[in-house]
Amino acid sequence: MSYVELVNLLKTFYINPSQQALTKLESAEITYKEVQDLILNNFANLSPILQSKLTQAGWSVDDVRQLIEQSLRAIVLYSSTSDCDLDKTLIQYLDGNFLDDQDAWKIQRFIRLWRKLGWTMPELDTTLRSLGYVDTIDEVGIQKLAETKKLQINLNTPLIKLASLWANIGTQGENSLYKKLFLNRAILKQDDAFKPKPDGSVLDGSQMIADHIPSLLAAFQISAVDLDLIYTDVNLPDDHLTLENVSKLYRYTVLAKALKLKIKDLITLKSLTGRDPFPASEPAATAIFVAIVHQIKISGFSIAQLNYLYRHIWESSSNLAPQPSAVTLLVKTLQAGLQETAQENQLVPDPIGELARSKLASLFEPAIADQTVQMILSTSATYAAPLAQLPAGIAFPVGVQPKIGYDQTAKKLTFAGLMTPTEQADLINASNDLDYRSAVNQLRQKSTDFIQVSASFIARSLADFLNPGDASTQLLTSSVNTEGKSDSAVVSQKFAYLLERLLPYLRDKLSRSLVKQTLSDSLKLDGEVTQVLLESILKAYTDASQPAIADFLALLGDGLAATYFNNATFTDPAAVNLVDSTVSFNWGSKSSSSIDYSTHFQHSLDWKIAGTIQRNLYFLHTCHW
Repeated sequence: MSYVELVNLLKTFYINPSQQALTKLESAEITYKEVQDLILNNFANLSPILQSKLTQAGWSVDDVRQLIEQSLRAIVLYSSTSDCDLDKTLIQYLDGNFLDDQDAWKIQRFIRLWRKLGWTMPELDTTLRSLGYVDTIDEVGIQKLAETKKLQINLNTPLIKLASLWANIGTQGENSLYKKLFLNRAILKQDDAFKPKPDGSVLDGSQMIADHIPSLLAAFQISAVDLDLIYTDVNLPDDHLTLENVSKLYRYTVLAKALKLKIKDLITLKSLTGRDPFPASEPAATAIFVAIVHQIKISGFSIAQLNYLYRHIWESSSNLAPQPSAVTLLVKTLQAGLQETAQENQLVPDPIGELARSKLASLFEPAIADQTVQMILSTSATYAAPLAQLPAGIAFPVGVQPKIGYDQTAKKLTFAGLMTPTEQADLINASNDLDYRSAVNQLRQKSTDFIQVSASFIARSLADFLNPGDASTQLLTSSVNTEGKSDSAVVSQKFAYLLERLLPYLRDKLSRSLVKQTLSDSLKLDGEVTQVLLESILKAYTDASQPAIADFLALLGDGLAATYFNNATFTDPAAVNLVDSTVSFNWGSKSSSSIDYSTHFQHSLDWKIAGTIQRNLYFLHTCHW
């Protein structure tokens, strides 16, 4: 390290905070001899010249005493020869004492960081102060310095400006940011409010921001419109011209210029992302915000488009929002398509499974559709097992007799439908013949195998719309009646059970596909982008907990939704919830037996009215009877 570098090191606030006391004394033009005289005279008998200097600086004798006491801890270079020879130079306090371990450690740590980061000493000093480090530097501090280094590279912004994102504008040093912004002829010529006081302090808050707008505009190099936008967004605690308030305004301009954004776009992104890029001493938060901005820039969406999509905010001149007539046409198109989808997927009797096969085939491979239908039909099929002859004189149990049979030609024992364990036991008990019992067990095993394979198939292929356990219970039972014949009513009920769950699932899939395709075509968006927007990113206007597609699916309303309460305060539980296609209070068979019609009911109604502009209208009406 050279002698000049050592001098610069001792000028840093991190290493030499007491140096500020000396600087203030020098700013007030108090000489070293005057300091010595004060100490010798125990701070009494001030000369008229010294008293004048204190008065001009606004200091009391106690103020000077404190500054002198602080200055004695200032770190200085001492050499008896004064020839700038490092070998003959001591680093010590102004009072002549050697450095303590803490200050020696700080010097060592600072030098290592300075060499590692490649910054100038003033840059490192300013950055450490902006991150809140004036003493020790822990692991978190090292991480923050690393984040700052990355930001400096990504944003290509000088460190003295970057540091103002998290802290006040730096005022220390010959090349401080404050000096660059405000202590120039262009500013001071017309406004001396920014001029430092004799003690070196700036912007004491005695004046108001509104009285110095031209100076701020000149220093920030922004327009009055932009400053108004910043002022509105930052929400200052007061309008006083303080360093803290001015710094809060200035940092918007730093980040906007670094990101190549307009001020209004930066403010919009703050609101859109819900992230504050200016948290005190937290460069990581700024880095996250910067990363989001970069992602947006490569996304293909403009900030105005995102603001419209997410917050429904746009400028009338932007042409982002479609015309009301176009919205009406789009809504009508969607409603018509949704209604057609609903009508084409209504539940109707399906005795042999042709409708089920058709609907399944529209969702799955034909093999799955065929296997599902065949599975239900097989519950009434006849199963056979080899048996050379029936036991002599066998009498089948009465309850099972219509289902059990023997094919003399094929030499097989047959059973109609799926055999239960009880039926197996009854048949086994009918004869001690081993071959016969083996045939019965084979028939039961075929039923068991069929149920196991079918249950596995349901869980593997149909679980999107069926509960595997419940479906197995409802579908995998015998469909043979007491006469030993296929029970068409039972088979039809099983297909109805299947369709009751399949059709809503199919309607939802088709409706979602319709909405996504229609909007993709209308907005000229890529299909995958439209899907992500509708189902993952954008939220429903009516319910922020739901994805945006819910609003479009709701265009197919069921009618008037009403919730009835038997109290005037809408306190749960509700007495009944009904949906009617018309406004009617004739509940008929839909009424609940728990409802007391003599009670005064409070109810809320929710429905849609089609017009030139789609709106959700909510009406509250009190009815007494």
